[in-house]
Amino acid sequence: MEFVVQIQDQYKALKLVEFLRALDFVKIIQTNTTDEKIVQPETPVENTGDFFSYAGLWANREITVDKLRQQAWRQYSI
Repeated sequence: MEFVVQIQDQYKALKLVEFLRALDFVKIIQTNTTDEKIVQPETPVENTGDFFSYAGLWANREITVDKLRQQAWRQYSI
């Protein structure tokens, strides 16, 4: 079976090729470009910081799962 895919975004196309090469059942991948250097996306993804730096955010607060649910559903009730 053979597929031809045209992708306009070079970054996404190269990521797709990278993914396909990782699959053991894909035999041959041919591209129409010899330069397979990965180009950074136009809008870089922001680094939101270290996940564990937010530890203790809810410390000393009387919050329970039930209270959070009540507050969330209150916004959507009629």
